[in-house]
Amino acid sequence: MSVMRMALTPTQKRFVDSTATVTAIVGPEGEGKTCSAAFRLIKKASLLPAPQVLRGVMIRDSGPNIEQHTIPSLMKTFGAISTIRSLKSGGWIWEVPGVGLEMTMFGIDDLVALSRLQGSEFDCGWLEEPAPIIAGRSAGIREEVFTILTGRRGSGRGGKFVQISMNPGPKTHWTYRVLEAAPLDGVTTEVFHIQRGENPYLLPEDRTRQEKVYASRPDLYARYVRGEWGPVQLGDSVTPEYRESVHFSREVLQPIPGLPVLRA
Repeated sequence: MSVMRMALTPTQKRFVDSTATVTAIVGPEGEGKTCSAAFRLIKKASLLPAPQVLRGVMIRDSGPNIEQHTIPSLMKTFGAISTIRSLKSGGWIWEVPGVGLEMTMFGIDDLVALSRLQGSEFDCGWLEEPAPIIAGRSAGIREEVFTILTGRRGSGRGGKFVQISMNPGPKTHWTYRVLEAAPLDGVTTEVFHIQRGENPYLLPEDRTRQEKVYASRPDLYARYVRGEWGPVQLGDSVTPEYRESVHFSREVLQPIPGLPVLRA
């Protein structure tokens, strides 16, 4: 059996060690969210007594996104200890035989595709990037998928759980509600915010490139560079100088008598 050692950042380690039923790692691009989620599955599988196998499903909004983004990330980091094979019915199997981990990976981009979860036997679910880049312009993952995963009864192998790895989405997306604003009653939920700069393997030039790419779009910069929840702007900005951290108060402000009010 191949042996792999992976250095985790403090945030990644807390995420990996979490025993919550719903666990999420949220943060900017390139900070190791996908690898953290994969490593968490490997660790949980390794804790099971042989010959038990931890079986689960990994879901993105579409198969092409798994093929173009998730699979290369998995093979780059875990290629020495794992294999990925295609399924005739569509999708892939990611397997780590040394620890007994088997994840079926497929895209769900509409309600019809939800039928793939019917009758499936699995111990865990992994949602990868469930929030769309632009609300209404790309699929994302529907809340029904999360509901099905959290509602399923596990087989008892390692305990049933759902994990999410994602860039933060708009606060109107269901992920913000179930993770931050109003987690499900009776379901232990933990969210770990990985900070920009935590990934020691991301080159400085890559960070600089990210900043330049999103410099003209404060909305995308906030989500993909700073790792903050927020909407994506469609069209030209009416007030391009607006910044929530400067112009929005989380406390109710009382008017000051006699203070001039400026209206544009």
